[in-house]
Amino acid sequence: MCWGGASRKPQDAGIKATGSPPALPPAPSLSPEKLNLLARWQKDPARGEAMRSALGKVWNAPNTAIGLGYGLIGYGWGR
Repeated sequence: MCWGGASRKPQDAGIKATGSPPALPPAPSLSPEKLNLLARWQKDPARGEAMRSALGKVWNAPNTAIGLGYGLIGYGWGR
């Protein structure tokens, strides 16, 4: 029973009560030529990893600032 007092049945939400989920399309396969192109695309894996790490830190900086601000407000409020 839901909090509202009415129970939800699968057919209420437009979901089939029986049956399996739809099948996924087959995954595309990569030919050896495409694999070679992908391998040559990134010549220096260590440099690429460092770049991704730096970009990830820059991307997450606003979340960190918001979290620190929220934590400081909560700490101050609890004192």
